[in-house]
Amino acid sequence: MNWLKQHGFLIFRWFVAIACFVYLGLWLSDSGKEVTSALGVFSKPGNVFLLIAVSALMVMNWGIEAKKWMNGANVLEKVGFKKSALSVLAGLAVSMVGPNRTGEFLGRITALSPGNRIAGSFVSVHISLAQTILTLIAGFYSIAFIKPGALPFDLGFMSVILISSLLSFILIWVYFRFDLVYMLVLKTGLSKLTGGLKLSGIKLGYRLLAINLLLSAVRYFIFTFQFVIMIKISGSGLPVRDLFTAAVLIYFIMTAIPSFALADLGIRGTVSVYVAGIFAVNAGPFIIASSLLWLVNVAIPAAVGAVVLVRRKPVC
Repeated sequence: MNWLKQHGFLIFRWFVAIACFVYLGLWLSDSGKEVTSALGVFSKPGNVFLLIAVSALMVMNWGIEAKKWMNGANVLEKVGFKKSALSVLAGLAVSMVGPNRTGEFLGRITALSPGNRIAGSFVSVHISLAQTILTLIAGFYSIAFIKPGALPFDLGFMSVILISSLLSFILIWVYFRFDLVYMLVLKTGLSKLTGGLKLSGIKLGYRLLAINLLLSAVRYFIFTFQFVIMIKISGSGLPVRDLFTAAVLIYFIMTAIPSFALADLGIRGTVSVYVAGIFAVNAGPFIIASSLLWLVNVAIPAAVGAVVLVRRKPVC
């Protein structure tokens, strides 16, 4: 048991790193032709700049996420931007082997001292909640802009708006009063997971939460804009408004479906085909855009995070 306690996290870190690189290698070997074909489209003179822009937006995307985590972590202790960014990438690597990226906090808390890591996991979950909530809210409203008859149900524009507004209010309330969730945890058998921490030790202020929500909104626009660029230059003839609606709907469905990050790419492809069918267009550009965006936004940063993870000191 002592050996496991001493080396358990080291084994876990190496398992995550190897799993990330093996999966990326398998994906590239299975999808090599599709990637080559897609890169052929993006290598055209008029598209190279856009591909560079998408890559630059990826850096901005994760930079904003690092800023969000730094703001949250600083409630517990002083954490610099570089340290925060490296721990965010490490968290992305861990999430590759966890359902719906629930393992991100395991990588992020490596930026904290041992005494703050349990509290840091709660802070990480609270900070990340904003992104999920915004994705769901945008998805709710996007349904109102889909042509009647394209979905199995038709609630009508105003009905969708009213239902979306109600659900949005509930989600925003949960986000700003997430401390109540922690209080409920304290009253259950899960209280042992808190290590006896008091609520005041991890509660985030409303100003910080508002800033976090704003940064999450900017980040959401960035990766939605990336998707629109990718779909557009992949050959879709949809109007820009429909492209944004399609991108928002894809992210919404992806968030709602329980999955492992390792299976994320296959689910993205399936969802892309479904959404392309809603707009009655060729699914090819959607699949190409989804695959390359996964490679740029998830796979490459996760690979970097895997390297960071194995070089970090153990959590315990």
